[in-house]
This record gives sequence, C-alpha cells and structure tokens, in this order.
Amino acid sequence: MTAIRTTDFLIEVAKGNVPGNSLFSCIARGAASTALRDVWGGSGDLIYPTTGETWEIVSDNAADTSAGTGARTVLITSLDASYVQQTETVTLNGTTAVTLVNTHFRPVGAQVIDSGSATWNVGELSIQASGGGNQRSVIGATQGRAFDGSFTVPAGKTVLFLQNFILMPKNLSGTVRARFRDSANSNAAWFSTGDLPVYQNMLTFPIMAKFPIAEKTDFRSISLLDSGVGEVTVISELLLVDN
Repeated sequence: MTAIRTTDFLIEVAKGNVPGNSLFSCIARGAASTALRDVWGGSGDLIYPTTGETWEIVSDNAADTSAGTGARTVLITSLDASYVQQTETVTLNGTTAVTLVNTHFRPVGAQVIDSGSATWNVGELSIQASGGGNQRSVIGATQGRAFDGSFTVPAGKTVLFLQNFILMPKNLSGTVRARFRDSANSNAAWFSTGDLPVYQNMLTFPIMAKFPIAEKTDFRSISLLDSGVGEVTVISELLLVDN
C-alpha cells in the first residue's frame, strides 16, 4: 500500500517547491516611549525617499573594515525606483562611508556576510542617503542584520499576512499599530488597522492570509507606551505571491 503523505503548504513554499510563492519575515525592533514612534533600529522616525537615490554605508567603529575584527562585507537588499528587488554586496571601510553602486528606493534587508575574529559587526552600521543623509536601514552593534520593521511590496507581487508577534518587555505596557499607504501615490495618507494593546507579554495575532496587500504598498509598525521607555519587537510573517 502506498503511504499517504500530508504536506504543509508553507513548508513546501519555504523549500522552494511552490513556484510564484515565497516567505518573508519582517522583523522590527527598536526603542519605544510615551510618544508615537516607528519600531525600527534607527534614530527618530522613518523618513521615506520620494525618488531613487544613492546610498552609503558607514560604521561608528573602526573595527568594521575590510581587514578588521568586525564586519567586513554586508549584503544589502532593496527595491529600485521601479519597485524591483535587487541586491548589492559592499565592503566596509570603518568610520569612512562607502558609496553603494546601485540606485535605491526602499530597504528590504541588510546582513553582515563576512567578518573578522569578532564574528559580527562591532559598531552600528548605518545605511543612509549619500552624503550623511537620512538613515534608510540600520544594523545595530553585534546584531549582524537589520531590524527595520518597514516593508514595501515589490512590483508584480501581492503580500498576504500570515501572523504577527508583538513582544513587550517586563513592566511595560502599550499599543502597537500597523500602518499602510500606497507608495506610488505621493499624496497617499497612512491608514491603520487599529491598535493592539500588550502588557509585558508576547501577543500572537494570527491573520492567515485574510487580507491581501497590493504591490507598491508601504508597511510600518508604530509603538506607543503607557509609561516609561523600553524596546519593542514586532515580527510579521508574510507570504509573497506573484500576481
């Protein structure tokens, strides 16, 4: 008798066995306070470019360089101005900014792929508009990857949210909200799906692909603590489907 095999769709997607489908984890981690604030690794709130631009990467520690003990090379994934995903590998030069080759519009991810004896980035790595401009992505010291918390749906894709995780540290309470907008419309307003209250706990919010997010839509997470200061983490598990 032939054995009956039960397969899990998402596992098969993760294994690359379902053409036109892929998984992505959008991880946001950052400082939170009693003022509305984007959940991400950078300073202040996210500032979105309005056109494609040149980026640079720089560390605040001299050990992050081509022959240093810290991070040596970083893989940067972004969308260009046509919302097409691209990757670029850049060699660091410590506290001297290195200009990237491609033109970039939205960050997707950044990860240290080669390092010295420290095995990670010693300093904070800032990916920013060329000439010391606004931060676009940040890899915190020793983190090895960015936790930006923002995501823009690439051209030709639709995103289905699978589930969200919100982590609020001990003795902290507050709310987290997701915000969306049509990135292709320069006058589009941000809209929210509502506040999710959390008290020193992890909130799991299963969505199971119940509302699709169209191509060229920006997504971000916003936090607001009831009191005090701390660090909030938001993880969004996403399914990307070819249109």
